[in-house]
Amino acid sequence: MVEYPALLLGVSFLQDAKAHHRRRLVKRGVEQLPGETRRGVYELHRKKGDYVLDDILAPNAVSVQVTEEEAAMGLFLEFSRINHDCQPNALYRFSPKTLALEVFPYRTIQPGEEITVSYTPISMPHNQRREYLRQVWGFDCSCSLCHSTDEAAISDSDHRRERVGELKQSVLQASSQQYFENALVMAQEWLEVGEREGVPPLLAEYYDIVARLSFDVGDLQDARRYALLAFDAWTKFGSVDDTDLEAAREYLRELNRLGRGVKLERQGVANMFKDAE
Repeated sequence: MVEYPALLLGVSFLQDAKAHHRRRLVKRGVEQLPGETRRGVYELHRKKGDYVLDDILAPNAVSVQVTEEEAAMGLFLEFSRINHDCQPNALYRFSPKTLALEVFPYRTIQPGEEITVSYTPISMPHNQRREYLRQVWGFDCSCSLCHSTDEAAISDSDHRRERVGELKQSVLQASSQQYFENALVMAQEWLEVGEREGVPPLLAEYYDIVARLSFDVGDLQDARRYALLAFDAWTKFGSVDDTDLEAAREYLRELNRLGRGVKLERQGVANMFKDAE
């Protein structure tokens, strides 16, 4: 699913403008929307408060990053109707280049199955998720994980989610510090733990990371294999923002320009854990 925002409001504007001034400008913006879009805005679920548009935006707008420095709150009419699940079957991402929000599956979604996304960071533990959903979104989660009475299963889930968050950051940090071998090992664990929890990384991004790490440790065969997987995954993804696809295409071309007999030199630091001893 690809959707463009009915409204896109800079966070700095929302924070800095006086309430009456902000409300007046937002209302004026909504009134200038095409009739069908305007009606769609007013038909969204709303909180019970004194200001209609504030009450609509609060439970429906989603935070997006427009530039590295500027965040915004976007109102996407169709996306606003997608419910939360702590074990979602879909992900979403925003493209600053096209201003499109794209929803794509984590796994195969069966006919008639409801599409769900997570309103919270995937690594957030059970109790914090429930409190966050109450405070920010105003509801108690009714998903199977939140209704579980199996404390051991909840604890195991929390541990896996925390580990997924740690591993993602550790892979990127180790790579930036040129501990490429360690980053590869942690990348494999990241995928395994994420799949066990049902929250794997976006495979196109994952394959791209592993391709570049494989190149850095001198494994041209795996670098080519994962670069091809990344390119195929971005192609199937079919994003309206082709930045990642073109980057994957160019990286695969660079690798294929190297002759098959080329031997790469291993780069980076051999083992970050030995250095710490």
